[in-house]
Order: sequence, then structure tokens, then C-alpha cells
Amino acid sequence: MTWPFVVARLALAAVFGAAAVAKLRSREGTQRTLAEYGVAPRFVGPGAWVLPAAELVVATLLVPRSTATVGAFAALGLLACFSAAIVIRLRRGERPDCACFGQLHSAPVGAGTLARNALLGLMAYAVAFADTGIGVEAAVDQITGADGLLGPAVLVLAVVVVLQLWWSLQLFRQSGRLIARIHVLEMTLADGPADDASGLGLGESVPPFELLDTDGRRWSLAGLLVPGRPVALVFSDPECPACDALAAELPDRMDVDVDVVVITRAGDSARYAGVGTVLLQQQHEVAFACRVSGVPTAFLVDPDGRVSSAIASGAPAILNLLAGERSPAPVLEITSVAGAR
Repeated sequence: MTWPFVVARLALAAVFGAAAVAKLRSREGTQRTLAEYGVAPRFVGPGAWVLPAAELVVATLLVPRSTATVGAFAALGLLACFSAAIVIRLRRGERPDCACFGQLHSAPVGAGTLARNALLGLMAYAVAFADTGIGVEAAVDQITGADGLLGPAVLVLAVVVVLQLWWSLQLFRQSGRLIARIHVLEMTLADGPADDASGLGLGESVPPFELLDTDGRRWSLAGLLVPGRPVALVFSDPECPACDALAAELPDRMDVDVDVVVITRAGDSARYAGVGTVLLQQQHEVAFACRVSGVPTAFLVDPDGRVSSAIASGAPAILNLLAGERSPAPVLEITSVAGAR
């Protein structure tokens, strides 16, 4: 094995080892990340142990030369799984934090994240075949050969692939934005007010649910209810431009005699920083169970788990609801979530 492959092997071991240690030092953050990527709630807790353990195993296998090939193939498998999960989220118009290195580095995923995984994958491929001489070393000889033009051709091909990947991701994001705007137009052109056909009726029981908050803690409806104090369930969504006004005002309303609970999806937690409890649904399962078809929408729940107010749709109506004003407020803008079923 020549020295470039030794460097690649040790670099991969360092990357996977650092990622594993960072995830173990911040298990709550790891749980939150797994939830944002759509892992079922019952698997989030065990997954916060299994994922860094797998990365530690890969890092350990990469260090000795005798097990480097196995470690390299295991690294390729993990990188393929990570990249597939990222592509799925990006196709849905979501950009959850990568948190690949726990709290050491966390940023929204994108084309750069996939490019980094591709680079690590090439390094793992090189390490996997370094001892056999199949593929990698032969390719290196051809690329660096004095009479070959394969090197420039491979470089051009790599640039084309990266540009095509970037362009595809832009199309996916644009399609998500267009769908959100179409939903807004549908709600705007509807014959009646948006909240007339949305939400549970007064006195109806709220369907039970269990969700993780942004810190990875599990909450049930029963756990949110406190004797003598109502709970305001506020439904939002990352693709909701109409929720910006609500998110800007909501942190200043935390002193009201109501426990405010925001129910949204991954990618929306930063917008509600300062709000008491932010719960993450995987798609819109809780909103659909409560017959909420547009966001932002809110209603009060009494300590017995029953709806105790009319449905408030739009930021002004929700803020009035929290302030104790029950008179109807003007509905500004509502984003439909019905098309995500």
C-alpha cells in the first residue's frame, strides 16, 4: 500500500472516529437529528447509540492494515446510507441540520454535504482496493500516464456530475416552493374562510399523540396537560411563509396564562427559538388527526384534553387567542398542508 492510501485510510479513521465521539457526547442532539431525518420515534433512542457505535467500529477497522479493506467497505455503506437520507430530505424541500460531528459542527444539508460524502466515498473506495491493485492503482497509472488524456477527461466528467447534482437539487427545492405557493393560492381562492372547514369542533377530544421536542425528549398529549391551565396547540410548517409573522411575535407571548406548544416539522425549530415547547411531527400526522388543513392554525385544549376554543387561523387570530381575545381576527395568509398527505 503506497503512502497516499495510508494517508487516506488514517484520514477516514479520524473522520469517523471524531464523528462518533461527538455524537456520543451529545446524545440528545443525535436523537433530534435522527428524528429530523424521519426515524420512527421508538428507534430514535437506540439509534443514538447504534449510529456512533457503527462509526467507531469503522474507524477501528480502518486503522490496522489487515482490516482496512473491511473498514473501507463498511465506510462506503454508511456514506451511501447518509447520502440517501440527505437526498430524500432535499427532494421533500427540507434542509435539516447535518450534525455529522454532533455539536462540533452542525449546518443545514445541501449539495456541499453530498459533495463531501462523495469525496469520502472515493477515499474509501481507494483504500478498499489499495492492496489488490484492482481498479484504483491501475486507474491512477492511466490518469498520470504521459501519453494519456484520461486525466483531463475524468476531471471534466467529475465537474459535469457535480454541476448536474447541484442543478437537480435546485430543481427539487424550486418545485417544493412552487407547491407551497399553489397551496396558498388554493386557500385564497376558496369560497369560504379557511378556518370554517378546518380543525376539531368545540368540546371534541384531541386525538392522543407522542412527539419528540427539539431536544430529543418525548412528549405525549397527556404529559402536556396541567390541571387548571389550558394548552395552546399551534400548528406550523417549515414551508409556511405565512408563519414568519407568528414566529416573530410568539416568543414575546410566553408570559400568558396558556402553555404554548408549537407542532411543526424538522427544519422549523430555529424559527421558534424562545418558545416553550416545539414538537416535531414526521409529516403532518398530528395536524391531520386534528383535521387541521392550513397553517398557521391554533386552538386551546383544556386539562381534560378537549378543545376549548374556536379555531384561530393566521398570525393575528392566534395572537389574539393567546391574549384572551375571542373575537374573530382578520385572516391574512394560510398555507395549506392538505397536499402533503
